Amino acid sequence: MPVAARRRIPRAERERQMIGAALALFGERGFDAVSMDEIAERSGITKPMLYSYFGSKDGMYMACIEDAVRPMIEQFRAAVIDAPDPARRLWAGARAYLGWVDDNRAIYSRLFVEARARGGEPAALVERLSRELGSTLAELFTRTAREAGVAPMAEVEAQAVCLYGAVEAMARWWLDHPEVPRDLLALRIVNFAWMGQENLMQGRLWLPPPDAIEER
Repeated sequence: MPVAARRRIPRAERERQMIGAALALFGERGFDAVSMDEIAERSGITKPMLYSYFGSKDGMYMACIEDAVRPMIEQFRAAVIDAPDPARRLWAGARAYLGWVDDNRAIYSRLFVEARARGGEPAALVERLSRELGSTLAELFTRTAREAGVAPMAEVEAQAVCLYGAVEAMARWWLDHPEVPRDLLALRIVNFAWMGQENLMQGRLWLPPPDAIEER
């Protein structure tokens, strides 16, 4: 009897095997404690093939970061687009972001947060993905403010940057306080941010008194 031909695995499927195995290992123990030999063994792929696909352990790590974070960005965008008004867009976006963090706590901590601390190309990738999320927020608030006739747009864009920084800081804090319900955390973010955002959307800005402004 002829030996059955071994099924040729498509490149995309093989890549998914490798990234899936690496994600699980990096999420369990972090970058430094995982070897390419372990990733190869868990994925059922030879180590030379890992290197042929990703070039290095850093390349493997960055592929995992992109694979893990990209769905969160799309989930966040869908949530804010579907909400009917600015306050509920903020609420929906905060819940979507925190929901992803809650479902992927180990991956968020080991890849998203740890990569920044490591520096180099992985940190640059996380920064690029963070800017992408920040840009989504800026687009959301700029469009809303423009529809309301608010100016200047630079203030709106700056507020969006501040807001994303606050949401990301709260997500990192949440890693150490998992007992706090997601919706309570999202509510705190909205109550912290929306008071200022609502005033801005209505054209009201706080300004310091003239004697508090120093000449430079």
